[in-house]
Amino acid sequence: MNASSFGTVLSYLPDFLDGVWLTFELGFVSVSLGLLLGLILALARRSRYGLLKWPTYAYIEFFRTTPPLVQIVWLYYGLPLLFGFDLGGFGAAAVALGLNVAAFFAEISALDCRC
Repeated sequence: MNASSFGTVLSYLPDFLDGVWLTFELGFVSVSLGLLLGLILALARRSRYGLLKWPTYAYIEFFRTTPPLVQIVWLYYGLPLLFGFDLGGFGAAAVALGLNVAAFFAEISALDCRC
């Protein structure tokens, strides 16, 4: 690689750093949402009441078995078509990943708890 090629790569450094920062923001928001919702779901999953337990089980299985990219696409394109509510790109990705992370956290918490 010669010096002129490296200069071309360096010219894209601000865009790269913006992408890194956006990734950290998306990760922070989705994991925060996932932790909060995952705790609530784990408690509902361990409940004695079937009215709480079975819908929670269905939620966890649905979000664990569908790919996150499909969930993002459904929230980004499907939500505005069905309900007229647009989250935008970042919002759809953050909510979809948060819901997905919540399902995994709830499953881990519900199985690991020895209450």
